[in-house]
Amino acid sequence: MAFKKPDQGNQVTLGGYTGPTNVELDPYATHWDRFGVGGLQCYELLSERNSISENRRQPGMLVWVEETQEYYKLSFDTITWIVFIGGGGGEDKNYVHVQSMASAIWQVAHNLGKMVSVTVVDTGGNTVEGSVTHDDLNNVTIEFSAPFTGQVFCN
Repeated sequence: MAFKKPDQGNQVTLGGYTGPTNVELDPYATHWDRFGVGGLQCYELLSERNSISENRRQPGMLVWVEETQEYYKLSFDTITWIVFIGGGGGEDKNYVHVQSMASAIWQVAHNLGKMVSVTVVDTGGNTVEGSVTHDDLNNVTIEFSAPFTGQVFCN
């Protein structure tokens, strides 16, 4: 999907709401998404997403960023953006953390933007039980009774 920008020379300044003059022929039927409020908007750069003005932000709005190839959802605080993982039809994101230094406390930054389920295995492939704390939507801390190395599968 290539990022497209409307032809700047064909813009007309208007007040109020507009509608298409010819739905079949007008390539920008109602508006350029970045001039709307909330909804779905598309930007080339993450910095452009971050510069969306406060009066154009709505909780739950989605933004596609070409630079990262990700959708982002705006939280209810209208400040925090989280990677949007849509439901149905697509694969869920996951993350594998490799703990190569033996430790009884593992800090895992999965950056999946959700409360993950966690499976821990040691280097022998044995499942290991630990105390999991979801620090936030992108980080978990896992505490074990003894230090060891292995992997964490986050889903």
